[in-house]
Amino acid sequence: MIKNPRYDEILEKLMALSPKQEGQSEEEYQLIIDFTLNKVFDDVSAYVHIPVDVLPEQIDNTIISLCLTAIAENGLLSVINGDGGDVTNVSEGDTSVTFMNPLTAYTTLNSGTTITSNSLVVLNSFRTVAR
Repeated sequence: MIKNPRYDEILEKLMALSPKQEGQSEEEYQLIIDFTLNKVFDDVSAYVHIPVDVLPEQIDNTIISLCLTAIAENGLLSVINGDGGDVTNVSEGDTSVTFMNPLTAYTTLNSGTTITSNSLVVLNSFRTVAR
């Protein structure tokens, strides 16, 4: 897989903005963050028609934002804390907790694009014609 030359720098920023949850192993956390970052890189690269290794530095913050949105919307960091059993939703008072097994979360993330309508303005300014 082709890697962006700023991958480690972007990964470090992403990890600072989305810290590991209590009770989550470092290995699980790293897998989730890496998977999400690679997915966003692939989606952005496909959208703007620029290879991952030459994506402009000006969209790094957009990539981080898309990663944070994907993690939050798909509940990727909290998914590991669930037991993945038959109970999928627990509500008590005004608090509701939804559990999703990791396979479902990853499948959901992988089945669509991580690009949001908010990021289109930035990405469109870098979009090129596909060859």
